[in-house]
Amino acid sequence: QNRTTGRREVLLVSNIKEDGKPIGRLGNQELNWHMDQIFMAQPTAGTILYAIEVTPAGGDTWFCDLGAAYAALPAHLKARVEGRRAVHSAATADRRVGIQLSDEQRARAPEVVHPLVRTHPLARGKGLYFSMNHTARIDGMTEEASLKLLDELRAHATQPRFVYTHRWRVGD
Repeated sequence: QNRTTGRREVLLVSNIKEDGKPIGRLGNQELNWHMDQIFMAQPTAGTILYAIEVTPAGGDTWFCDLGAAYAALPAHLKARVEGRRAVHSAATADRRVGIQLSDEQRARAPEVVHPLVRTHPLARGKGLYFSMNHTARIDGMTEEASLKLLDELRAHATQPRFVYTHRWRVGD
């Protein structure tokens, strides 16, 4: 049984194990590029992280600017993604990275479809909207073809010029 915070909107993220089991819900499973809660019908407004305890080495969090990445897409790639819709699923992460969801969690998050290029509701700029963990496929494409395109987008978007690395300190 993982520890909880007592609030469903607050998730304990930790790679610490007690009695061989992770104390946080994710363990080491969120090591891939992902977008939080992309598999929900109503996308989250944001994620807030707060460091209570940090490891002396490693444990950095990398953030990718998907707006800047979209703006810098080569024209041929921009043409391939513009107007496309992507299917997202919590169960996809189960299959791809081994995150174990309960039946209740899966039932709360059936497959949803969002634009692959989304206009940010506050900033109003366009940005890529996908997650290597949770984007099951691009509508109208096979999973194999979808993964090939998503991997191409990931390779573009995770270039150092689009990435901020946060090195955690207690209290951040």
